[in-house]
Amino acid sequence: VLCVILHIVNGKRRREILELRKQIVDFSDVYCVSSVGCITKVDSAVNTFEDLQNQIVCCSQGTNYEMMIEDIPGATLKTYQGQAAVGTAVAEATDNVVAGLTSINGAKKLATTMLDADGTPMLKYFALDGAQADEYCMAFPKGSELVSVFNEGIQALKDSGKLDEMIQYWLY
Repeated sequence: VLCVILHIVNGKRRREILELRKQIVDFSDVYCVSSVGCITKVDSAVNTFEDLQNQIVCCSQGTNYEMMIEDIPGATLKTYQGQAAVGTAVAEATDNVVAGLTSINGAKKLATTMLDADGTPMLKYFALDGAQADEYCMAFPKGSELVSVFNEGIQALKDSGKLDEMIQYWLY
């Protein structure tokens, strides 16, 4: 059972929703921590988390990256509909955007597929050290007996090394 929880409900801020959803669902143990990826133009001087201060930074609407950007001193948040739109905004400096945040896998995909007319990459990417990484877990209906079953399965995958193998294959 996969529960999909809306991140914005009745105009509430994401931070409120994160707390509210804990009241209506139970979460499994964390099974994956993903690095945060940053994309910038190839010739950009932005290379670190600190370089994002006082810059216009974008992400996909409705993601945890919104909160992360809001916490960067002086940064201005811009959101777009989907990862491809984030890549385009950075490549074309839409709204004066200088960087975009996404998963490290998403950043890599954007940087290797967004090419100019000559086939040259328009974007570079890097893992954003100093940024809180995404933690992945599964949501279950409140009180579900499946939480412990899922956690046992995840632990078995961790113990065998298979979980790390799958994470490297699918996320990096």
